[in-house]
Amino acid sequence: MRTTIQRILFALTLLSILPGFFLEHDHAAFWWHHIPSLDVIIGGAGAVLLVIAKKVVASFASKKEDFYD
Repeated sequence: MRTTIQRILFALTLLSILPGFFLEHDHAAFWWHHIPSLDVIIGGAGAVLLVIAKKVVASFASKKEDFYD
């Protein structure tokens, strides 16, 4: 089950990144808009960093099961 979900997510990631290499950016406002699919890559990396940060914070911020006993 887990590998199936990972394969689907990988395929969706490729489907998001590949069009950036074939589409033109006529009205790029910033220099990084000229690099193909950089916005998608940065967004994906940001999502991964948020998940990692959540796990780190939850490891020391969560209460024990018997906290209220």
